[in-house]
Amino acid sequence: MTKIFLSGHRDFGNRGCEAIVRSTVDIVRKAIPGAEFVVPSTNIERDRALWPEAEGYGVTFSDCLRQSVPMRVFGKARKRLDWLNNRYPPLRPPADARRLIDDCDAVLAVGGDNYSEDYSLPFMPVMLDRYAMDQGLPVVLWGASVGPFERSKGYEEFMARHMRRYSMIHVREARSESYCKEALGVSRLRRFSDPAFALVPQTEGLFELGEEDCIGVNLSPLILGKLGDRAESFIRELVLALKAAHEQHGFTVLLLPHVMSYQGPNDDRKALAKVKSGLDSEGVANVAVTDEINAAQIKGLIRRCRVFMGARTHATIAAMSMGVPVISIGYSVKATGINEMVFGHDRFVVDYRQLESAGLVARINEVLEANEAVAGESVREKLRVDAEGAGESLRELVRPRSGAQEADRSSGTNGQAE
Repeated sequence: MTKIFLSGHRDFGNRGCEAIVRSTVDIVRKAIPGAEFVVPSTNIERDRALWPEAEGYGVTFSDCLRQSVPMRVFGKARKRLDWLNNRYPPLRPPADARRLIDDCDAVLAVGGDNYSEDYSLPFMPVMLDRYAMDQGLPVVLWGASVGPFERSKGYEEFMARHMRRYSMIHVREARSESYCKEALGVSRLRRFSDPAFALVPQTEGLFELGEEDCIGVNLSPLILGKLGDRAESFIRELVLALKAAHEQHGFTVLLLPHVMSYQGPNDDRKALAKVKSGLDSEGVANVAVTDEINAAQIKGLIRRCRVFMGARTHATIAAMSMGVPVISIGYSVKATGINEMVFGHDRFVVDYRQLESAGLVARINEVLEANEAVAGESVREKLRVDAEGAGESLRELVRPRSGAQEADRSSGTNGQAE
């Protein structure tokens, strides 16, 4: 039986991560029937509640990423001493993670944009992937946007060396493909659609919306943090645009979080609460989703929208994959790259730094009227099939274990996932 460890993943607090894991499991099991998966989780109880059928798909959640004191010390030091990021950490991954990786046949480095500078620089993913590489396992960077690494020349050179060690890199858009080839010198590289294009929406257990058409809205607190003192003005312009859409088209505003963190400030509900307050003040009908619904259910809600605008990548991918007209509130190159892949242009990407109400209203009206704002059925099917092609690529890299190795695994010689 083929067993795969998913590195680069922490939990389902970000429903984009959940969408990647769910769809990756489906894609791989179509190519490698019966494949099993070890999925790290810092909150197993919550992740099981969001995906109660996971075990039936060969998924075992494992709390295997607990950092030792030296890891925590080094993690803090690298944020202050930038040169520490230009080399592999002088540490091994947690013992539980090493044991689980040793018992696997391959590692998929998921997460979408771990290897970029959109968030904090990757630390645990680098350690996990390096360890698996050193053990001779196939390690595939899966469904990724990569770079650009502009922090320093030294960091880009380190990332280039690391990227060239992957057995294969699957990028999800052309900009990352070009960057990997031209700047990083990667040769083992293929491009596939983001795996979440294959995620099946779920409609069971959702609250009922009224008969009115909805405009779906997702907003990330990351954008408000980047804007600083201009965040209040951004919210005001967004509210005025939604008010105009309500008056012109009768839209009810559906406020949809896509990251519902278990702790910390990175929770979309906090940003959307500010939008709701503004809409309430303007008398605009709105519905705020605050329940802990899963990625497939969020996709089911987005399918009901007449138009959708979102900041989170996988919220917009959900809309694209179902033919819902979509506006991406872009805060990184990945939004532009994915729009170019789906539509052939980036006209429906709005730079968060330049958002203003009149321009956004015009963009809403444009996507409602323009046929090219909707991924047609043939395009959507092509994206889904293309995403599933990544499974065939993986199958070519994974070598089945010998009978003796399988017997060792079954007897517990190499350890078992918890």
